[in-house]
Amino acid sequence: MSLQDPVADMLCRINNGQVRGRPSVMMPSSTLKEAIARIRRDLNIDSVEITGNTPMQQRQANVDRFQTDPNLRVFVGNIQAAGVGLTLTAADTVVFEIGRAHV
Repeated sequence: MSLQDPVADMLCRINNGQVRGRPSVMMPSSTLKEAIARIRRDLNIDSVEITGNTPMQQRQANVDRFQTDPNLRVFVGNIQAAGVGLTLTAADTVVFEIGRAHV
């Protein structure tokens, strides 16, 4: 895991207690999604995700859990599947990955 990746760096800082919040991480690329999933697994950060592979009936359950479970630390969403129509007011930080630019 390279900390030169801003998303990986953010997740490491969350895991180390340097960032005290509940971020929402949004990305367009399945490659990045896989990288984030690996980092979450390695760092043991509790999270939910919505991607194109997430069944429709599971999507709202994942949003509800993120909104209500204080132990759930990260929401990861694919921009195409989770970019419109979700209420994620529990997030206090949003990390967008757009191509190679990080906003």
